[in-house]
Formats: sequence, structure tokens, C-alpha cells
Amino acid sequence: MKADAKIMKSSYIQQVCEQYKGKLIEGDLTAIVELHFTNRLRRDRDNRHKISMDSMEGIIFKDDTQIQTAVVSKYLDKENPRIVIYLLE
Repeated sequence: MKADAKIMKSSYIQQVCEQYKGKLIEGDLTAIVELHFTNRLRRDRDNRHKISMDSMEGIIFKDDTQIQTAVVSKYLDKENPRIVIYLLE
């Protein structure tokens, strides 16, 4: 993993810990991921999705292999770049 990806993953882990206070989910999941970027530069959405899923392991769910279906979409939001993730059991 490149240095910038490691920094991003560390930031994601911190945000997950701050935002999720529930118990560890053990069953199969569906993930709906919204990637909101500040510009329309071409990006590999799979890399962001993978880092975000890895960041939730052991905090929200046991392992990212629990994700049976994933829908990943990209959006433009110059004012509020973010990742929004919905997990459905």
C-alpha cells in the first residue's frame, strides 16, 4: 500500500471509530457506497471502496468477506467531499 493510501486508511479508521458505536455485525451484508468528489478527475472507485471496507473490519463487521453485494457510485460535490456508506444486513 502506498504512503498516501495508508494515511487515507488511517483517517478512515479514525472516522469509523468516531461515528459507529454499535455492536460487531457478523452476518452477510450489502454495501451501498457513495463517493462524493470535489472535481471530475478520473479516479479508480474500486481503490476507495476497498480502503473504506478494510477500514471497517473489526469495528463494524468482522471481515469484509461478509460483503456479498456492493454498489459503488461517484458524485460531484465541490463543497462537501465525502464517502457515505450504507450497510444492509
